[in-house]
Amino acid sequence: MPVARPGLSLDHAEALEVIPPASKEAEAEATARAMLDFAVALGARAHRELYLSTPITTGHAFVQWRRSSAASVGRDHPRYWELHREQVVKPNIERTVPIEKFLRSKFPDYMIINPAGLADIDGWRQVDYHRFWCAVIERFAEVVVFTDGWQFSIGCVQEFITAARVNSKMLDQKLKPLDSKTGLTMIADAVTSLEGVEEDTTALKESLAQIGRGI
Repeated sequence: MPVARPGLSLDHAEALEVIPPASKEAEAEATARAMLDFAVALGARAHRELYLSTPITTGHAFVQWRRSSAASVGRDHPRYWELHREQVVKPNIERTVPIEKFLRSKFPDYMIINPAGLADIDGWRQVDYHRFWCAVIERFAEVVVFTDGWQFSIGCVQEFITAARVNSKMLDQKLKPLDSKTGLTMIADAVTSLEGVEEDTTALKESLAQIGRGI
C-alpha cells in the first residue's frame, strides 16, 4: 500500500504509484527541459549567470534539529515531516532572502538563480531536483555561491561537483574562493556530524569518493 508524501492525499499517492517509473522519469525530464528553455526565454544567458547553491532539506538547521530531537522524533514519528518542514525547510528558505538581496547588490550584471524560490513540483523526486539544478549550473552558471551548510546537502554537493567539472567560479557565502580541496574537507566533516546524529551518509560518502577521483 502506498504511503502519501507530505502534502499529498493517499488517493493522489495511489495514483502516482500506478504510473510506471520510466514514465514518471520521462515526464520529469520533459518538464526539466521545458523549464530550462523557459529560463532562456526569461533572459538567462549561457555561462553568464550566478547560481545560489543552498541547502533546503538539510544544512546546519537539520543537524541542530536532529541533535535536539532525534531521541523523541524518529522518521516513523507521525509528525516527522511536518516538524522537518517547520524546523528545517522553512528557515532554510527564509534565510536565502537576504543572501539573494546581497548577491544582487554585489553582482548587478548577473541573473541570480535561487533554487529556494521554486515551488514543489508534483511527482518530482529528490533526484529530479538534483538533476535539474545541476543542468542549470551546467548551462547558465558562470559563478556559483555556496551558502553556509551546503556540505550537509546531497543536492548542494552534486552542484559542487558539477560546478567544478564545468569550471564555474566557486565562492562561499562570504564570496571567498572555494576550491575542491576545501570542499572535500568540509564534506568529510559533514559526514562525521551526520553520523553523530545517526543519519545515513552513504550518498555523501559516494560524492566524497567522486571528488577524490578528480571529479
